[in-house]
Amino acid sequence: MKIQLLSQDPKSFRYKTYLKCLKMQERDDVSPVTMFLTHIYYRREPDFAELKQKYNTWWAAFEMWLKDDFEFVVGLRTVNKELTYHFMQGEVWSPLGEARQLITECGLKHTSMSVGDIMIVHQADGRYAYGVDYEGFSVIAHDPK
Repeated sequence: MKIQLLSQDPKSFRYKTYLKCLKMQERDDVSPVTMFLTHIYYRREPDFAELKQKYNTWWAAFEMWLKDDFEFVVGLRTVNKELTYHFMQGEVWSPLGEARQLITECGLKHTSMSVGDIMIVHQADGRYAYGVDYEGFSVIAHDPK
């Protein structure tokens, strides 16, 4: 089954992106049950130095900061952070510029996930907010169940 991402409607595009990510992960050893719901947020004005100051903050303070400085891009189900980062590179999730309208309407300037962006991963022991770091990811906040 091939999924086309030619829709310009952001809501429809987000859903098709979600399906494309699931399809990309289809393997015998991976089922949607073992995947984590992950919400992707891009920083409006990337500033990694400020992001580093926010690490290990309380969840309530993190949510206020998230609302002020970030835009929700898409929700996915993925098996790990590295795959999420790979999938959120422009050439993978928007190879023909399909995300252009979504990115523009959100007031963002970048299509690829990069340093300073955030993913919130819903795991069995709660929600984790990870910031994309220069090498890997850093926990910004944790909201235990």
